[in-house]
Amino acid sequence: MALCAVVILFTTLHRATVRCAASNLNVHMSQSAYDEIRSDWPEAKIKGLKKDPRHTPGWVALRDMEDMTDDERWGLIGNCDINQYWSAIICVFRGELSGYFCEIAGAQAILHENEPSYPDLGASVVPGWWNRGMDGFDAQVRHHCFDCGHPLRGRGDYATTGTVEQVSNTHAGIYSLKRPVGKTVQIVTKRSELGETVDRATEYLPGEIPRSTSNVPCRSFTGD
Repeated sequence: MALCAVVILFTTLHRATVRCAASNLNVHMSQSAYDEIRSDWPEAKIKGLKKDPRHTPGWVALRDMEDMTDDERWGLIGNCDINQYWSAIICVFRGELSGYFCEIAGAQAILHENEPSYPDLGASVVPGWWNRGMDGFDAQVRHHCFDCGHPLRGRGDYATTGTVEQVSNTHAGIYSLKRPVGKTVQIVTKRSELGETVDRATEYLPGEIPRSTSNVPCRSFTGD
């Protein structure tokens, strides 16, 4: 009964917090995941049951691309569609709630949190932490955006049925395959090695439900 009450409370809070039209629930072709979400949240917007998504290689760090200049990197960061069309995030970093202007930045922090020298750049989660200008997230941008591959907009391989995952040296030491059998890791050192690119990294399932826009427009940020 206690577990059931927790599940009901979580579902109730989720419905009250997340706008259904802006939800982005990708089940990666898993019927069981689809059925579970649909049973607990019937009005949720679900994608990826029939189509295999292609995710841009997010763990190919801009800083590792030998054939790019910093000016070129800042140009891509300033036009990153992850920040323009996706979300900020509150996550747990080293046991404490932390806020990041970008959900990918938060994911990076979680991935590297056990490294003693890795910086804690998360914002204190207080009312309105997210509602400030880009200068309020300057340190996060200068670190996490250079560790990210989404601004490169590589097409990437299929998430479920693909055979190659691309990563660069910044993340290679702690990177592991979710499905190690039948997949290989390619270490990328140049932007040219990414191959085909896409117009928008967030449209990994063309024709599916779009995400809502972020409240922190990164397009106005420069490296000056």
